[in-house]
Amino acid sequence: MPAWLCGCGDLSPIFEALPVLGPVVVEQPFAVAPPVAPALAQLPQLTPCPAGWRAVDLQPVVCEPWPQPGVQACGVDSAHFVGEPGCTQVGTACPASDWLETFPAGRRIWFVRAGGAAAADGSRAAPYPTLLAAAAVAQSGDVIALAKGTFLTDGPLPVGVTVWGACVAQTLLTVDAASTQPAVVVSKSAGVEVRNLRVGGPRIGLAVSGATARLHVEDVVVDAATSVGWLVQAQGQGTGANVVVRHTVLDATGAGGQGAMVDSGGNLTAQRVVLDDNRSAGIIVSDVGSRVDFTDLAVLGTSGRSRDGKFGRGVEVDLGASASLTRATLERNTEVGLLVAAGAHAQLTDVVVRQTRVGVAPNGGPGLSVDDSTVVGRRVRFEGNTGYGAVVGGSSGQLTLTDAVVADTAFSAAAGAGSGITATLGGTLVLERAWLLRNLVAALGGGSAHTSMTLTDVVVTQTQAGPSGTGGFGLSLVDQATATLVRARFEGNRTAAVLVGGVGTNLVASDLVVQGTLDDGHQQGGGGIGVVEGATAQVLRAVFERNLSAGVYAGNPGTTVTLEDIGIVGTEPDAATGLIGEGLVVADGAHVAATRLLSQANQTLGVAVTGQNTVLVAVELVVRGTQLPDCGGRSLCQGVQASGMLASEGGAISLSRFLVTDNGGFGVLLASGGQVDLADGEVSYHRVGANVRTEGFDVSRLDQRVVYRHNVQKLDARDVPLPAIAGPPAH
Repeated sequence: MPAWLCGCGDLSPIFEALPVLGPVVVEQPFAVAPPVAPALAQLPQLTPCPAGWRAVDLQPVVCEPWPQPGVQACGVDSAHFVGEPGCTQVGTACPASDWLETFPAGRRIWFVRAGGAAAADGSRAAPYPTLLAAAAVAQSGDVIALAKGTFLTDGPLPVGVTVWGACVAQTLLTVDAASTQPAVVVSKSAGVEVRNLRVGGPRIGLAVSGATARLHVEDVVVDAATSVGWLVQAQGQGTGANVVVRHTVLDATGAGGQGAMVDSGGNLTAQRVVLDDNRSAGIIVSDVGSRVDFTDLAVLGTSGRSRDGKFGRGVEVDLGASASLTRATLERNTEVGLLVAAGAHAQLTDVVVRQTRVGVAPNGGPGLSVDDSTVVGRRVRFEGNTGYGAVVGGSSGQLTLTDAVVADTAFSAAAGAGSGITATLGGTLVLERAWLLRNLVAALGGGSAHTSMTLTDVVVTQTQAGPSGTGGFGLSLVDQATATLVRARFEGNRTAAVLVGGVGTNLVASDLVVQGTLDDGHQQGGGGIGVVEGATAQVLRAVFERNLSAGVYAGNPGTTVTLEDIGIVGTEPDAATGLIGEGLVVADGAHVAATRLLSQANQTLGVAVTGQNTVLVAVELVVRGTQLPDCGGRSLCQGVQASGMLASEGGAISLSRFLVTDNGGFGVLLASGGQVDLADGEVSYHRVGANVRTEGFDVSRLDQRVVYRHNVQKLDARDVPLPAIAGPPAH
């Protein structure tokens, strides 16, 4: 693991003086204040893992809710609950006799066995033949004990009554197909409980409705119910533990299929829950006042409607509803893993959302979609989703994540992306301690007016270009979006680690490390940061190391960049020409102001300023050790010499307190109207201190208290080939 990754590294040697590369001399070089090294980004802390979850070192270490090799398929009366080693029986084992042997003390028990005697009294010896018969006499606090068998319901269960099955495998509650009852189990009063049995059939499985209605469900499997497995509505309240809802089917119109639905002010609190292979949605929570609180939850394999393939969402929270998910995993759902929309709110703690499938909806497949709603997450992981790991949009949309990992987002042709996290359409993203790795097109994307991102302690690695070779950005900020970036690390991304583009777009970044950016796969790009098309950026305390083409690029009219305490080190030649590996490039009308900037051991040009109305003003600048790459006989290399600084095509450089040393051919190169003003500094150890080819240039502008020493020649005006200059990042 690299030193910076474990927090044990020290970046300050990058800023220390190199050994003198020219002849050993007694003189000390001109004293220039070195840049201040950036602070290192902290990694997300997903450990210690919740009980039963296992730590897996995927670099970073994440918490896995399932054992190796993953979630298991289970039988009719069992389930694989989150954080457990395998399939676990739901409820008790089936007894040898008809009923359980024991029930809670102090409660009256009414026994029911299908086919019981007509002269029944509800005792073990003379059980009632139907659930309806027992319900007619049961009172609050009583238990109706069901034997093994199938039992029909008809009407709401009595107030305060518990229905207790013999076992999940062999006790089934259902309704007659001709019944008008809306659900198999209906509660419209307080104190109703259902335990240790299975529910299914041609109606909703469990339903609680009404402001005074309560329903507690424990050790229950709802299997192949119709329309909705578990419904809580009209201010009713449901609670549950050890509940499985699976294989919910569509109704006769082709609608429904939800595992659980909570609406019109209903509330549902449950723990140890599995919703598997339902249709349309695993869970829907809708309307102001509606709320769910799930702990140890798995929502798995939700699929779209059979008639059109639409929906299949894992969890949907909308229209002002709220949800809390703790120790939860949403996997292999369709269209979106978790949707929070229309003024809703969700709280996530120890949540995994992964492998969301595309479905038929445009832009389908994100792990999390936040639309004009609020989501707060802690210790969250988005992995292998499609289009976006997470996306937030809308003027009131806000996504706040702490200790997050977003990885391996797959490309969506409809979305044109496989991005880690995107904020758009005025949405707000707040990210603290996050690692984004192996995403596509852009790990972090911000676009459109009023969109804002606050990113603290962020690590972004190995972002790849899309199928057509587009993107690969660690951070893409465009179209008037704004971002504040504090302590960030970008490594092994493509095209440009950071792209800031467009009038009104603004980045404020501090404590930034950008390393090893690669080209887009088509020999284009690879720069550290590109600020273009009128955008603005302020970068404080940053290192750009071993990038391609240009460490820092600023281009186009209206673009303004402020750099303070910056190191640009070891930029490598571009893949296309093998020649362009410049430190700082300012082009085409951009303006850059720099304080304490080091350009060291870059290729061909340490600093290049080119184009009319292009300006670099720098104080405390060091340009040293610029090298000419191995040309290998390429024609573009003929006669080109490494240079510390180039001003050309009307570009202007103004330096004070500087050191330009040991850059090969030229310390300073002026051509085609380039302008340079030097004051209080040193130009040393070059073949030529300054090559001036701007007609009519007053060379005294290069000599305002400037020391030229150990150059073979101080000044000349030879016509020499100019190096090629890096272009803007493609986007």
